[in-house]
Amino acid sequence: MMRRLSAILAVSLCLIFLITMTANAAQILQVDSTRTTTDWQMQIKCDTVVEPLIIQCLIDDDQNPQTGYTGGFDRLVEFDLLYKFDGNDPTGWTWQQLAGITRQLSGNVATYTLPINQFSSEQLRLQIRLLKSDYSQVLAQSESIKVNLSDLPQPAQVAVEPAQPLAPAKANRHLPARDRVKQANSFYCYYGSGKVAQLSGYDLAILHSPQYKKADIATLKKLGVVTTGYISVGEDDKIREGNGKGPNGKASWYFDRDHDGMPDQNSIWKSYFANPMDPLWRANRVAEAKRLVEEDGYDGIFLDTIDTVGRFPDTEPGMVQLVRDLRDALPDAPIILNQGYSLLSQLAPMADAFMLESFTATFDFQSKKYRLNTPVSMDWHSHKVRQYVQPVLKDYPLKVLVLDYALPTDLESIQKAADRAATFGFLFASAPIYLDDVYINDIVGKLDPKWLEKQATPKSMSLTLPESANGFPMNTVIMPSSCYGGYSVKPLVDGITDRSTLHWSESAWASAEIEGEDVWLAFEFDTPQTGGKVQITWATDSGKAYISDRYRVQIKKDGQWFDVVEQTRQSIPVSLHPLPETSYNGIRIFQSAGDGPKSRPNLMWIAQVRLLSR
Repeated sequence: MMRRLSAILAVSLCLIFLITMTANAAQILQVDSTRTTTDWQMQIKCDTVVEPLIIQCLIDDDQNPQTGYTGGFDRLVEFDLLYKFDGNDPTGWTWQQLAGITRQLSGNVATYTLPINQFSSEQLRLQIRLLKSDYSQVLAQSESIKVNLSDLPQPAQVAVEPAQPLAPAKANRHLPARDRVKQANSFYCYYGSGKVAQLSGYDLAILHSPQYKKADIATLKKLGVVTTGYISVGEDDKIREGNGKGPNGKASWYFDRDHDGMPDQNSIWKSYFANPMDPLWRANRVAEAKRLVEEDGYDGIFLDTIDTVGRFPDTEPGMVQLVRDLRDALPDAPIILNQGYSLLSQLAPMADAFMLESFTATFDFQSKKYRLNTPVSMDWHSHKVRQYVQPVLKDYPLKVLVLDYALPTDLESIQKAADRAATFGFLFASAPIYLDDVYINDIVGKLDPKWLEKQATPKSMSLTLPESANGFPMNTVIMPSSCYGGYSVKPLVDGITDRSTLHWSESAWASAEIEGEDVWLAFEFDTPQTGGKVQITWATDSGKAYISDRYRVQIKKDGQWFDVVEQTRQSIPVSLHPLPETSYNGIRIFQSAGDGPKSRPNLMWIAQVRLLSR
């Protein structure tokens, strides 16, 4: 990864320490500091690959432990941003964005370049924290580290890396921005700073303030690159006082659906869910969008977190109105929608483009590795495209963008992802998971009809038990008709009673949710069974059990399936059905098309299945 920096000194301030938070925790090995005339560069070395772990650097720059966040910290470095603490409660996690910074990740080393003018003192006290990617655990935490910026020698000479030439100006640069989005043949999404030369080769750039400088935006615009600024419409990155009529005396647009008196928070990204039904939130977002266009100079806006309506379905009318308000306020600005499948038909008249993430290649936060999606996940995305996107494209010429995540060296995966996007007629880009670098490669997607077919088959989704489980004998083959994206049959026989703490993908099996499609779940044995009972524990979500409205239990005999139970309108979350006193080689739970739970009739959703002897 290339970064344009002033000279970095050979002499550095080096602080070495070793801290272990838990028996299996990562370790922070070393922190180095150097500086240039304008920037402070901090390098953090760990004993493990740092991506996608979260690194936080808390900084005390006023020498007063009584002010700021707990411990007296006034600044926070996280991802590509520098924050300032702006809360009254030192235990509250309330920070205001100050500036974008440059972050570089390389193996077990993270390097940050911060503008010195953002600090009120050159006497700094630091604390470094290393957290799991979901913020659930602090893996390592340093002792206090003192840094005196004035003690770091400044360079005698400035050595600047040769500038990469800018791409030629676009031939259509004089056309309105919305027309140029329609003509775009390439795009990129970048949340870092700089990289103007690399981005100049793209037709459309999705960028993130305050990291991106106005001068760089102006340069890209002059070359004809359509620039769009990031704005979140379903979540707020910090708690605002607002009118004081919301939870805990904060703005009225925050939710408190868990009734704890505090604004509801996204547990992964630590942002706060915002209610688009609230006119004040809509006005706030319109003002921010106008600032991005009229002050920062962006051509248009990129709308993120639209899909929070999936969590709060009663807010759909407000989200539609918010996008309508944005279009009314900025009639000439391109609007790009990120996700929000279910609202696309309503939002398409106001939008210019729609973006899909992780369509083919993704980053697995559990394994911490880049990989191709499973065939099941690919089918899920294909179904969503056919259900929501393709019908809309018949009436509205939206540009569809696919942003996949991959290592720049994994050209094989990038080629497959590019081919799949091209086959569906979509523009493609690959990027690192934190969008902090710009990939340049010559990969061109090729049309391949195989990507239009189902990628998952019942056999490819099956599981053969290596040992007996939940009463099913060893070598039982568990085979579904389909799987919902991210689900598998493995949880069905894990025997875990308390499923409340499990990740959603490990708590149940769910079928694909396709209208007009029969659904089934089969258990086949290599040794015949006789009699017994089958127990079905239905999956629950937010305390509600999703029980199929009508289903049949079948047994397999002589290669054919026979009904032995037909169940309708059952209300209890655990179903128990007797099996005949005859020899059989399989059990199948069969649901005809549309006979699932009343609220989701095309779904079958099961947490556990047991085979009981009597």
